[in-house]
Amino acid sequence: MLTFEIQATRDTLGARSAAQLLYVLVHVTPPERFRLSQMPLNVGLVIDRSTSMQGERLERVKAAAALLVEKLSADDVLSVIAFSDRAEVVLPASHVRSKEAVLSRLRSIVAFGGTEIFQGLNVVMREMRKADLEQYLNHIILLTDGQTYGDENACLQLAQQAAAARIGISGFGLGAEWNDQFLDRLVAPSGGQSVYVESAAQIVNSLQQRLQSLGAVYAHNLRLLTSELPASVRLQYGLKFKPFAQPLLSAPSPDSLSGDVNLGTVEARAPLVFVLELAV
Repeated sequence: MLTFEIQATRDTLGARSAAQLLYVLVHVTPPERFRLSQMPLNVGLVIDRSTSMQGERLERVKAAAALLVEKLSADDVLSVIAFSDRAEVVLPASHVRSKEAVLSRLRSIVAFGGTEIFQGLNVVMREMRKADLEQYLNHIILLTDGQTYGDENACLQLAQQAAAARIGISGFGLGAEWNDQFLDRLVAPSGGQSVYVESAAQIVNSLQQRLQSLGAVYAHNLRLLTSELPASVRLQYGLKFKPFAQPLLSAPSPDSLSGDVNLGTVEARAPLVFVLELAV
């Protein structure tokens, strides 16, 4: 069973007519001894190949993608989608039998066009659903350097559908042009991770860390049920510290915590730590 350690800024609150703020720090840890999740991975890799990615950025992204391929086993399923203002299936959903064949397809990706993230996400969801989602740990990894144009709402709706289907999303934003608020909102429904990557060289290390955490999971899709809070208590804000720093947002409104909050996974080797701001 999971162990919960809860610390509050105050043990008691005086009776007042106005709302009072209470901050709660929560540590969630798995049992010391348990069997790690042995579910194979179903990974959808979504690569931005828009014109702004040409040169070193795209080459670094390809290197990170090659690292992912090397880390996967023959039991894992991989889909690779390249997108600009339209999407191309570089690798249909399939088991990684011949890594060299996959790497050859990755090397064929060239940059052109604008940036519409929905195109890539929509196609990768279709590919990943070819596998039995109940039998895999399903995760989308988005690698991009810029903002999406005209399709933010469509992307956020798709993120809700992904979370409902037990498909996580992690986003890696490369370069200062990235819209970090949008990325946070995109990964929030599934409790995923958004990472700002300052330089192309950081992509490989960041992606490697994310893959390692996916392979050691005790519990999936841990949720905070705000509907179970007393009527006099309102959850105003939440921030996750471990296993990675990430704002906690809820659906359907990105600016409030009125719905259930997906806390993400509880990993084998690191606690889940988050803080909540409550108005009482």
